[in-house]
Amino acid sequence: MLILRGNGTDDADTYPDEQGKTHPWPEGALHEKAAKAFAAQLDYDPVVIDAPGWPQGPDSKQVTKALDSFHEDKGKIGLYGFSGGGYAVVIM
Repeated sequence: MLILRGNGTDDADTYPDEQGKTHPWPEGALHEKAAKAFAAQLDYDPVVIDAPGWPQGPDSKQVTKALDSFHEDKGKIGLYGFSGGGYAVVIM
């Protein structure tokens, strides 16, 4: 399962982590442990796309990497994403 990070921010007060504490997410907000556990529960290999979800759009680094990975994999594949990356990939 390709896991896409959300919007990134340097603001320490925007997005909470799993414990409810807010901090900067420069590479994009993602509760990575939970996302990987969800993928494994569905019998997917969890693969976090190493690119932030911001800026949004069809030509962003995250969308480009996700689509390249999607087209390279000939087996079953799932997408897990929201906000920054997930919406942009789904409309492609």
